[in-house]
Amino acid sequence: MSKEHLTYFKVENFKRFDSLELTDIGQFNLVVGDNNVGKTSVLEALLFDTDRRKCLANLHKTLFLKGLNIRPKMVYGPKGEVVEVQYPEENFLRYLIKDLEKSLNIEFVLRDKAGKETISILSSGYRQDFEDEYSEESFLGKSPDNRYVRFYVAWPPGPPHKGYDEDGVFIDYFDDEGWGAEVSGLYEHLLQATTNGDFPLISTSLPGNGSLPKAYFEQVDLSRKEKKQLIEDMRFLLPEIEDFEVRKIGGEDQLLVGMKGIDELMPISIFGESVTRATHILLEISKYRGKRLMIDEIDTGIHYSRMKNFLKTIFQIADKNEVQLFMTTHSLECQQAFAEVFEAPDMIQHQAKAKQFSLIENENGQVIANMHNFEQLQYALEIGFDTRGGRQG
Repeated sequence: MSKEHLTYFKVENFKRFDSLELTDIGQFNLVVGDNNVGKTSVLEALLFDTDRRKCLANLHKTLFLKGLNIRPKMVYGPKGEVVEVQYPEENFLRYLIKDLEKSLNIEFVLRDKAGKETISILSSGYRQDFEDEYSEESFLGKSPDNRYVRFYVAWPPGPPHKGYDEDGVFIDYFDDEGWGAEVSGLYEHLLQATTNGDFPLISTSLPGNGSLPKAYFEQVDLSRKEKKQLIEDMRFLLPEIEDFEVRKIGGEDQLLVGMKGIDELMPISIFGESVTRATHILLEISKYRGKRLMIDEIDTGIHYSRMKNFLKTIFQIADKNEVQLFMTTHSLECQQAFAEVFEAPDMIQHQAKAKQFSLIENENGQVIANMHNFEQLQYALEIGFDTRGGRQG
């Protein structure tokens, strides 16, 4: 596993979770639960980044997937110049944080570090949490107009002084050399981030027009070796596949597939959802080499008869690229295929990396994640124990 992979993760005050903890995380992690128990929310929380701006941008993008297009609007002048930026009145964090009077906290441990690190994003109010031993960053929350999340980057010897000037405006005084401050705009830094940049979450929807050809160009097109490997990997779904190529159809780039014995190249969409989605996943795994990738409803569009080979192919490629996978499902068949993959002779060495997390909602409405390692999952499936999670009581 890569040094950037997680071994522990905890999120507090996010969506329906008061607190949710994942322990002993592996490289191949299957998150299981009923509908509306929070599977997708787990993947969204895992989009966190130690860069607070990128963290906010990633969380903001999850709203776009749900049709909540909350972002600044630019007003253009007669020459195409931006004359005004209109900011939304609402704070988009209200759709992500369970209690706006509390912090969104994310605690994690990376593979190469023993200690836990914490990210705090405060949604409301000013708060000062300077301790005797200063952390790298301390948050003060959002500004009164809802447009800024304030945080301070701090180094010893001592904290900055804070207060209000004669007009009642909150200001910061920096008397000690070595201290710095940064103010991150809640919406300003999202003007471009909403459409650009990496976003390591594959949703259940198929990739939009242009995104699959773009991913192909970025990961495969300039490498004959990578192209050959992608063709080989896709043979579990298309045994007769011989080629991939990008060409324009109707003025737009399309990813085309060449099949044995057929002279004409055909758009990949012709072959159905399973082929399109599998190609998308394989390309994204190559893109996030050494990092983590989240895949919502991993079994979407894949027939059970092909599920085992589908998962095996994905896991082998993820292992080669040192990608840590977090996948969701509510299907018992997908769990069974997940376990069967690691029973294969050429996959036994990866059994310790396979973990299953069942999301269970107790009678008080709290969601917990029960972890099963490979042996525990295998035994539970053999005796018919319900590992699909869901509501208790």
